Amino acid sequence: EGIARGVRTQAGVELVPCEASDPPLHDQDRELGGRFRPGDFGFFTSEQGGACFWVNIVGQRARYAVVRRYAACGPRADTLTIGPVGCLSPQEARAATLAAVRWAQKRAARLEISVPGPHQALPDLLAAGFRIDYIETFCSTTLFPVRPAQYLGSGGDLF
Repeated sequence: EGIARGVRTQAGVELVPCEASDPPLHDQDRELGGRFRPGDFGFFTSEQGGACFWVNIVGQRARYAVVRRYAACGPRADTLTIGPVGCLSPQEARAATLAAVRWAQKRAARLEISVPGPHQALPDLLAAGFRIDYIETFCSTTLFPVRPAQYLGSGGDLF
């Protein structure tokens, strides 16, 4: 969580708006997040005012990111939640996450983001002033193949 400023983004990273109904978005989220959930993406946009993006890194689509209004305890006008964010490599995931955070910082005073310990964006976010206010234990088998260095969940009950 943070209201920190000054997150550095990688050159050549671009967030390109896309539709929550895009089938490739759902396929990629299933590949990286372990579940097929087009209904969640519809909820992110229709109920949480979310924006979905393709993440391009040096002109190549790396994967996707979602930024939406915080809703764990009801929508807050001053808060945006980052996630899910999914990429093919840990380096791309870092670049995409920091770009989504930078985009969100321009639009809200408060941000929420659930970052797994192995994710490469975590040190950058802590250095920028974000703080850890909740630690969750996550256990998984191959039935739910989340890659924590490449994927940020949605946070809360929607993971």
